[in-house]
Amino acid sequence: PAYRKFLVNYVWYQTASEGLFKLSGPPQVWLPMVPSVIQRTGGAAAREFLLCYFLEKHGKVMDPITLRKFWDLLAKQNNGAACRKSLEPLLKEALSKKPETVQKERSSARTEDSEALMFDMNGDPVRLEDFRGKVVYVDFWASWCGPCKQQFPFSKELHSKFSTKQLKNMVFLYISIDSKEDLWKAAIQQFGLEGKHAISKGGWSAPITRKYGITSIPRYMIIGKDGRIIDNDAKRPSDPAVFDDLTKMLEMP
Repeated sequence: PAYRKFLVNYVWYQTASEGLFKLSGPPQVWLPMVPSVIQRTGGAAAREFLLCYFLEKHGKVMDPITLRKFWDLLAKQNNGAACRKSLEPLLKEALSKKPETVQKERSSARTEDSEALMFDMNGDPVRLEDFRGKVVYVDFWASWCGPCKQQFPFSKELHSKFSTKQLKNMVFLYISIDSKEDLWKAAIQQFGLEGKHAISKGGWSAPITRKYGITSIPRYMIIGKDGRIIDNDAKRPSDPAVFDDLTKMLEMP
């Protein structure tokens, strides 16, 4: 029992730390981040317990996308059959909800910036809600980050896999935490990065890093069409599976 309590508290703490928010807020805000934290926690038995715990405790307030993410992870565990069976009615109920009902429930879970945390190449403010209605694949980087630059060829390759029609409904957003704009702009030109560009100056003290708990780069994030963060620690462009993740999001209403 003590270890189970520790695991739950750890996931809560880690989720809040990465998202820089208080868990006293609406569960819809932080629950979408929990599966990725659980994936990096403990062994198979610990992950299975945590998935069942959060599904049983918060499943009724999860939107279908988040619920499906928990469910799919649980299905990959060796055991957990009893837990899955008891939660099947919950899953069926959530997936039967009408799109307008889901949209209403999500409204309180959107992440919006009342103040601009970043600016484009013309010095105009950029806000994540500017891209509402599109799937956004965010790349946090800096001109001095070697691993970030190693991912750029894969990022360009990923970009080329999507059709023209798909690209109309998505955004590749590159957010630099450089302190000097000239180095940022030079790197964009050097690597020929296609997409939207913004800078949040200050390195690890940049407003955007404090807002979203960015403690290492490269770091990636997927935002759904409704402006909600789907994955706060998404796969890198070099991971072939990220194409499927983004494609699934494009198919969502």
